[in-house]
Amino acid sequence: MPDIDQLIERICHSRDEDAAIARTQLKSILGERFPEVMLEAYGKCSRATGRDFIVSSCIAFARKSEDAKLLGLKALKDRSKFVRLSAAGLLAYSLDRNMLEALKNALPGKTDMDKKYLLSAIYAIEEQNHHFFLDPDRTGKVIWNVE
Repeated sequence: MPDIDQLIERICHSRDEDAAIARTQLKSILGERFPEVMLEAYGKCSRATGRDFIVSSCIAFARKSEDAKLLGLKALKDRSKFVRLSAAGLLAYSLDRNMLEALKNALPGKTDMDKKYLLSAIYAIEEQNHHFFLDPDRTGKVIWNVE
C-alpha cells in the first residue's frame, strides 16, 4: 500500500477514479485525522481539480472537525471558482453560525456565481438546513445527502 504522501500526491494530480481510490485509502488510514491532513495537503496541491477534490472530500467532516471548517475558510479565497463553490458547500454543511461572518465578508467584489453560492451557504446556515444550499428557493425537491 502507498504511504500517506504518495496518496496525497495521487489526490492532487490524478483523475477522478484514481483520486477516489487514494481518498478511500487515506480515510481508512487516517480516520478522524483525515481533515487535518487534507488541510495541510491543500496548500501543497497546485492543480485546482486536486484542491477541489480535497475540499469536497472533507464536507462530511464539516460538523465535527475544526480542520474541515478551516479548510473551507481557506478555500473560499481559492483562485478556482469550483474550489470556492466546494468551500461554500462545506461551510453550509457545517451549519456553524460562526462561519457566517467569513461568508458575508467574502461577498464584496465576487462574481454573480460566487455570490449565488455564498448567499446560499449563508441562508442554509441561518436556517440550519444544509439542503437549502442546493435548494435556496426552498422547493423541498432537492435533498443533499453527504457521505
